[in-house]
Amino acid sequence: MDANVNASISKKLCKFLWIRVSVKCL
Repeated sequence: MDANVNASISKKLCKFLWIRVSVKCL
């Protein structure tokens, strides 16, 4: 897998998790 693609997926996953945590905190 391309490193660039991997970084993009990591960013999306991180954002998704951050949103879930934010919702939980609220």
